[in-house]
Amino acid sequence: MQYKNRKKVDGLESKLMAVTNQLLDLGKRNRLLNYRDTGLKSLRLLNKNTEEIFRSVKAYRDLKFFDTDAALTAYISDETIPDKIIGEDLLHLEFPDVYSVCRKNLANRELLAYKQGYQVQRVLKSLNKDSRSSLIEKGINPLYISFGFIYYTENENTFTAPLLLIPVEINTDEGFYSLRQYEDDILLN
Repeated sequence: MQYKNRKKVDGLESKLMAVTNQLLDLGKRNRLLNYRDTGLKSLRLLNKNTEEIFRSVKAYRDLKFFDTDAALTAYISDETIPDKIIGEDLLHLEFPDVYSVCRKNLANRELLAYKQGYQVQRVLKSLNKDSRSSLIEKGINPLYISFGFIYYTENENTFTAPLLLIPVEINTDEGFYSLRQYEDDILLN
């Protein structure tokens, strides 16, 4: 009698392990293991003082997004810029160029965001729309700010994974976008 019950327990354990393995996605489609900077789904923050950003977000302070699009448009239309930059498209500047153009106008508690090939306002609008939709439909906040990345190689392929993730939300109060921590816990990947 005891032998039959042990078989049932072993069968149940193997079924539970199979379900558990399906819940834990270790494949390369998991963005926590294989982060990809795709389309309107992410932005890169160019601020140099990431420690100040971390403290502000963790303290639930609002951080306003700097109007990168307007600053770059004004810079490109300026006649005193070097010939190298004049021929470049506004949306395809390199990260150091964007930072050097915008840093003099950047105020405290402002986030300097850039997405090569896209207008920042368009990306923010898309992120805000997608996160609100996910919150309403599924009750899940999909928006995180990541601090630190690890690069690793597997089978001669290089992958990127975020290290520390803070859940955030984007607000559009008073005609500009701002970021603040969402009420979920900080995650260590």
